[in-house]
Amino acid sequence: MPYRVDSPTPLRELPGEAVPYSLADGEGRAHLLLGQVGRALAGAEETGNAMSVMTALGPADRPIPMHYHEKEHDFFLCVRGRIQVWADGASRILGPGDIASVPAGVVHAYQFHSHYSQFMGPIAPASARPTWPRSRCARPSPSVNEYGTVSPGSSRSGVGLSTRYGIVSPSKGPG
Repeated sequence: MPYRVDSPTPLRELPGEAVPYSLADGEGRAHLLLGQVGRALAGAEETGNAMSVMTALGPADRPIPMHYHEKEHDFFLCVRGRIQVWADGASRILGPGDIASVPAGVVHAYQFHSHYSQFMGPIAPASARPTWPRSRCARPSPSVNEYGTVSPGSSRSGVGLSTRYGIVSPSKGPG
């Protein structure tokens, strides 16, 4: 694979074009998002605009705020730990090997429930956002629902997310 370089330091940038490449565990473009490490494994440039592939890992913490994507379909494949995914008014807890599919326009959120949880998944078509948004989402304001479990709040500081990343607060509503 031409892009793979045997180096003692991890690869931080992707090739930027559709060529064969490989990444070791922990490599790729990384960003901190609400206490989680989000990593781009493939972007629009590397897949000819077909999809992006992301992974996120982190400790048990509060939910990522409710939001939706105008054009992108998200997949959450639980790799380790336990991850709760809210989508379209329903909630499921995923374990290793379980997957959730969230089409464009569907309001969703997720939360890590184990000490060390991780998911990965494609985003199709390729996201207009090349990486996870940095410091653009407020901490969610969780609320307790009628079952006594915490539900994710919505982002109050989502200004600019719609135009820059295709992420929209549910207060605007899909469509």
